[in-house]
Amino acid sequence: LQGLYSYSGGAYYRKSFNLTKEQIKTKVILDLGEVVSSIELKVNGNFVGIKVAPAWKFDITDFVVEGKND
Repeated sequence: LQGLYSYSGGAYYRKSFNLTKEQIKTKVILDLGEVVSSIELKVNGNFVGIKVAPAWKFDITDFVVEGKND
């Protein structure tokens, strides 16, 4: 509970992106660059995972589709 004294709240980010049929034939890695704290990732409404330390990369191959992704 000591960590809650410095907790400043969470943030929600959303991004849409398009992938071609060719792009989803290979492994699709999402690199979030630098994250300050931790992340819970969902792709197309599906839970992908949680990370609390670098590297901020997720294999999202099983969660993406051809066309629009969220």
